[in-house]
Amino acid sequence: VRYSREQIYTRVARILIAVNPFKMLAIYSAQSLEQYQRAGDSLDLPPHIYGIGLDAVNGLRKGEGKNQAVLISGESGAGKTESTK
Repeated sequence: VRYSREQIYTRVARILIAVNPFKMLAIYSAQSLEQYQRAGDSLDLPPHIYGIGLDAVNGLRKGEGKNQAVLISGESGAGKTESTK
């Protein structure tokens, strides 16, 4: 259902689950990026790969310099490379 509505992201707590749509989507606009840059917490916004970046940056700011890690996993062709761009 979410895939047919072009909602490729879903979230479980701070874990983002993405499905490769196999087509270009207009969800990576400057406006979308700005929305996540202004947010205080990614959980206040819909699931998006930008939210993972926000969580990592906020972790660096609030974590007293503790390292942050982002794990991207999936099968071949799942969209891992596109997600990291």
